[in-house]
Amino acid sequence: MTLLVHTGSVTRIQYIVNKKTSRLSCDVSGYPRPVITWQKAGAPVKGSRFTAAFFGSLKVENATNSDLGRYTCTARQQVPLTTKSRSQTFTESVVIDVRIAG
Repeated sequence: MTLLVHTGSVTRIQYIVNKKTSRLSCDVSGYPRPVITWQKAGAPVKGSRFTAAFFGSLKVENATNSDLGRYTCTARQQVPLTTKSRSQTFTESVVIDVRIAG
C-alpha cells in the first residue's frame, strides 16, 4: 500500500479563468487507488458545475468569482489489517487557494 501526495508546499495556488471551464489538480497517487474528495471552506463541493475527474482533479465549469477561495482535496485509502474484519484508513490532504487568472 502506498499513498503519495505531491504538494511541493503546504498550500498551493491555482488559477481559474472567469466564465471558462477550469481544472483544479490534486496530485495524489496510491495503490490501491485512493478515494479523493473535495471541500471548499470546509464544506463538500456540490453543484452541477463541479465534476470530480479521474485521478483527483476537479473540473469547474463556467467559473465565477463565487468559485474563488480555499479548497481542500483529501485522499483516503482503507487498507485491511492482518486480523479479521479490521482495517486502517490513511488520509492526506492538500490545501489549494483558488484565484482568478489575469
